[in-house]
Amino acid sequence: MAKIILHLHLYQPPRENPWTDQVDPEPPAAPLANWNERISAECYEPSIKSLAHVSWNVAPTLFRWIHKYRPHAYAGILEADRKSRELYQGHGSALAHPFHHAILPLLSAGDRDTEIFWGRRDFELRFGRSPEGLWLPETAVDMATLSAACEAGIHFVILAPSQALRVRRLPDSPWQDVTCETLDTTCSYVCSLPSGKSLAVFFYNGSLAHEIAFGRLAESGERFWERIRRGLGNLGETQLLHAATDGETYGHHTKEGADSLFSVLSKFQKTASTPLTNYGAYLEKFPPAYEVEIRENSSWSCAHGIERWRSDCGCRVTGGSQSWRGPLRQALEWLAGEINQVYQQKASRYFKDPWLARRDYIDLLCDPSWGVREKFWDGHQSYFMDEIGRRQSLKFLEMQRFRMAMFTSCGWFFDDIAGLEARLVLRLAARALEMAKDFGANVDEGFVARLAEAKSNDPEAGDGATIYRQILQAKAAVPKAL
Repeated sequence: MAKIILHLHLYQPPRENPWTDQVDPEPPAAPLANWNERISAECYEPSIKSLAHVSWNVAPTLFRWIHKYRPHAYAGILEADRKSRELYQGHGSALAHPFHHAILPLLSAGDRDTEIFWGRRDFELRFGRSPEGLWLPETAVDMATLSAACEAGIHFVILAPSQALRVRRLPDSPWQDVTCETLDTTCSYVCSLPSGKSLAVFFYNGSLAHEIAFGRLAESGERFWERIRRGLGNLGETQLLHAATDGETYGHHTKEGADSLFSVLSKFQKTASTPLTNYGAYLEKFPPAYEVEIRENSSWSCAHGIERWRSDCGCRVTGGSQSWRGPLRQALEWLAGEINQVYQQKASRYFKDPWLARRDYIDLLCDPSWGVREKFWDGHQSYFMDEIGRRQSLKFLEMQRFRMAMFTSCGWFFDDIAGLEARLVLRLAARALEMAKDFGANVDEGFVARLAEAKSNDPEAGDGATIYRQILQAKAAVPKAL
């Protein structure tokens, strides 16, 4: 019997106020206090009972919130991965995710590598194992991203069918161009990298994913089950039927989704030879027989590649101009460059290698215990620092954390710079800029001038500079010392 994999991508933007580390009230999420609480109650917690039997990832910034505010859900997620290893020959169903939900092909090489390293390390410290697969934010990909993932020890990624350019049967059959309609999604592929290494790529079934995410399939467990049974009908034993969707489909976007998913999985578990599996187990049993070349700078949510996160490409949710997207990215990239200069110049006093210290800072973020802290200082301090020196050096690392976080993809995904998600990105930028000013950077005027070019579709909202000033006025008053 052919195999089935359903992948759930669980993610929310980092909603914590960067001055308080608390999530501010979000009235539209009523009756709960904020969207994290509401979506967790509607979706994440009801879906835990299904996670052992499917494939999934939790973005680290969301997982951090779950760990802090939903400890029972956090324990349930960890247990689901442990159980999946029992079910699927030692292969866990959880995939890693870059630490922030940033569009990796748009990042500098250093930021891209750090995001992947932080995501992998966060995964290892939480799950107690190395990840086999990596979910790429918005499935945005280029060869540099795949190479970085491979260097980090990742064995496979999942992409949309539109992201395959051409394929060939191994070892040396002729290449054939493919489209969404002609690509065979029932098998794995190998992608050769410039380094001579390679990793596997799975392209999910686009029509099934669309029916789940945007159709009404998840409303009915019976209809969902019949659709998958029908999809399995013409497949051979070595073939795979799989789909990837946002995890929020199951219970948040579709009220009945979590129950429908559990109903489908329960039915297949009762079959004599269950077709359920995960990507690691499938890959071990059925290694790639085909090679693929990817469509570089592509994603699953922009018909124009990755333009949704830097230009007025036309991709939107409802309407209006997206001419603000380019100036917003340009402003943030300029600010990032200024902050990096400050970091290189000033943090070198404290760290032997500031960028290596930034890479390893993830250990302190995940576990600030005394032993971990001492190991970090022993490995990175340029001199024996007292407590004052250590506190000061941590400010540099926090500045870098907020600087990387401000490229979270949600800031560009929706229709206006005055929307909630773009404001979250600007709030992170405001915190990073504030810390850079503490170190002597003169960046206010340059940043605000660039934001003024990002015009809102709402005349009353003005432009990015106006919105940024509102954020500064509303920021929480907290002591500057960390």
